[in-house]
Amino acid sequence: MALSSVTATAVLTLIGCGVLILHLVQRQTGTVGLLVGLGLAMVPLPFVLGGLAWLNLTARVPLRHTVFCLGWGACAATTVAILANNWTASYLTRHRGPFGELLGAGIATPVIEETAKATALLVLLLPLGQRLRCHGRRTGRPCAALLRRLPAPRSPRPYPRHPVGPH
Repeated sequence: MALSSVTATAVLTLIGCGVLILHLVQRQTGTVGLLVGLGLAMVPLPFVLGGLAWLNLTARVPLRHTVFCLGWGACAATTVAILANNWTASYLTRHRGPFGELLGAGIATPVIEETAKATALLVLLLPLGQRLRCHGRRTGRPCAALLRRLPAPRSPRPYPRHPVGPH
């Protein structure tokens, strides 16, 4: 199976972000700190993957989307958060003193991190917006090509409904 150029670019970008994170954390904490951090980061992974598998029983999500979101959260969003938080913390501390440090840790850091993570969802939802706009048109080649590429929507209830109680 050949990878498209978009997929290859996304994979290479996520790998590059992962390598940059490893370098930055190793530089800040040392090799022992990096290894301890990697070990501790792996602790919740089985629970997250189990939760995703459980949720996928009712709301089917393509595996590529799940892997993209996990990779984005682990690599790209973390890289953005580390770089932006370091810059914001130094800027606020320099201009606001101790209050700036508290402001950065309490307000700026969560906003930066969650915005970076939410960007992945927006990236995945962009084709859906194009698809919804195309349903209103009766003709049009761009919409027809887009609809052929995207998977058809699943029925809301993939499993047969069984009556509860006496028959």
